[in-house]
Amino acid sequence: MLPLIIHGDLRSTRTRAVAMCCEEKGLAYRLEPVEYGSPAHLQQNPFGLIPVLQHAGEYLFETAAILYYVNDVAPGPELLPDEPRERALAMQWCSAALSQLTSAAAWCEQHDVLGQAEAIEQRFGELLLPFSLAIGEQEFVGTASLTLADLCLYPLINKLYGGQPTLAKDLSSLQRWSNMMALRDSALVTQVDYLHRRQA
Repeated sequence: MLPLIIHGDLRSTRTRAVAMCCEEKGLAYRLEPVEYGSPAHLQQNPFGLIPVLQHAGEYLFETAAILYYVNDVAPGPELLPDEPRERALAMQWCSAALSQLTSAAAWCEQHDVLGQAEAIEQRFGELLLPFSLAIGEQEFVGTASLTLADLCLYPLINKLYGGQPTLAKDLSSLQRWSNMMALRDSALVTQVDYLHRRQA
């Protein structure tokens, strides 16, 4: 398989999700920094965002599309279930993480409350609760096995809370899941200190 190039920065939770996906699939990849707003960047993604995946001479943008592509074209563990309902659930929670929590993480960074559980949950507890309920007694988000949903959600939770989160009691399943995900090789290899390496 031709090498993958991820144009982005691991401090971006979406870029990190793609890198974690590559790690879980056992794929070699290279991270390339992006000069925001440059002609080269806008040629890769007309909306000027990251990540962008470069593969076989083509560019892909939008995180979910990149994740689905990497999962489908690469060997290694399947990160979307075959059974239609289970697959739809994984895609549902992947989309929910990207659409609901990305802006929450950006708000917390802007207002300098990353890592402050009480402040985060006071404002965003209602957004976090459905993810905790989706995990419940299971190991993973919405399904019985690791999926793209877990890889979308973990960088966001890690950015919000930091390395050793202490979540509210009603988010206990989310905390247990976060502690488990933190030990995966894909999380360790892509680890970022969000509290001290803020993205410009």
